[in-house]
Amino acid sequence: MVAVVAALGALHSGSAHATATTAAVTPRAGSYAGSVGPYTIDFKVSDDRKRITDLRTTYQPTIGELCVPGHLTTTRFPALSIARGRFSGSVALTSSDRYTIRGSFTAGGRASGTMRTDITFKFGPACNDLSSFSAKRVGG
Repeated sequence: MVAVVAALGALHSGSAHATATTAAVTPRAGSYAGSVGPYTIDFKVSDDRKRITDLRTTYQPTIGELCVPGHLTTTRFPALSIARGRFSGSVALTSSDRYTIRGSFTAGGRASGTMRTDITFKFGPACNDLSSFSAKRVGG
C-alpha cells in the first residue's frame, strides 16, 4: 500500500513521467530519419543494435553573417557505437571544421539529441552552433 501511494505521488508530481520519457533504451534495428531544424538527418541502426551506420545530415550552422551556409552539402559521419541507448561521435571536414553529434534512443523507435558545429577561421571569430535533432524509425 505504501509503495502504491508513493508511486501515485510520483505520477502526480510529474517526476515519474520525466524519468520515463528521458530514459534511453536499446534501439530497434533499421533506418531512422528526421530533422535538425530545417535540415535532414538519417542513419541506420545495425542488426546487432550496437552501431549507427550511414549517418548523414544536411545540417549547416547559421550563426551571424560570417557563418551563413553558401550551399547545401551532406556531412557523413563514421560508424558510431551505441552503449546503453546512447551514442556520440564527430567528424572533421577540414582541420578547422568539426561536426559533433550526441543522442539517445527512447521508446517508440525515436532518437533525439544535439548536433554541434565548431568552425574556426584563420582571421575572424569562430562559428559555433548547437541545434537539437530528432529522428524516428521508418519502415516496418
